[in-house]
Amino acid sequence: MKITNSQLQNLVREELQGLSEKDWMQKAFGKNKGALHKDLGVPEGEDISVTKMAKGLRAGGKTEERARAAVNANPDKYGSIKDVGVDKKMNHS
Repeated sequence: MKITNSQLQNLVREELQGLSEKDWMQKAFGKNKGALHKDLGVPEGEDISVTKMAKGLRAGGKTEERARAAVNANPDKYGSIKDVGVDKKMNHS
């Protein structure tokens, strides 16, 4: 079955309709609660420091994905990824 772009937009709109911003964030980030803390060796009740977050951004794999999502979701705390001190990786293929 082929889905057109407008059908996809309608499906997404229906899925997100009625969700507050907090609910959306919880749905997006609540799947592996505490995984970034565990990856970086930070106890779950503590905040992740900027230096630990920078380490996570350089780690690669799932840890890097989680760290990028956390930085993008918390601009007041971490600023942008460049502010944390990590430039985007360059592919030298």
